[in-house]
Amino acid sequence: MGGFLIACSGVVLLKIRDVKTLNFLPSLLIPIIFFIIKDVTGLF
Repeated sequence: MGGFLIACSGVVLLKIRDVKTLNFLPSLLIPIIFFIIKDVTGLF
């Protein structure tokens, strides 16, 4: 997901297309939340 955000930022800087990269920022929290739940519960 991080690579996608960097690529979108590059597209915006080159003025190829206006991509709203801030809309994708909440998706960076999903892996963090997943691993916190994984460590706390030990389910996975």
